[in-house]
Amino acid sequence: MAEIDRFSGMVISMYCEVGGKHHWPHIQVRSGDGDAVYRLNGQLVEGSLPSKKDQEIREWLVAHKKALNKIYKMAHAGKKILSVREVEAR
Repeated sequence: MAEIDRFSGMVISMYCEVGGKHHWPHIQVRSGDGDAVYRLNGQLVEGSLPSKKDQEIREWLVAHKKALNKIYKMAHAGKKILSVREVEAR
């Protein structure tokens, strides 16, 4: 699992499990307040976060949608997963 960003005490990671339970595009969020899994469309799949952090993640997903899709394609192709900042800088 590769860390792709961190902010507001949250660590956001992504990995691709082709054919496995987590084969759909998603991120995993870890924080001291809880852990959660979100699809790239903002749907909460597992876990929970406090409402403020949940809203921050949903806004972050919208703001970085293109980069997240590129990162997922990299992971799905077995390439090195870059951070959101690295992808957006290209």
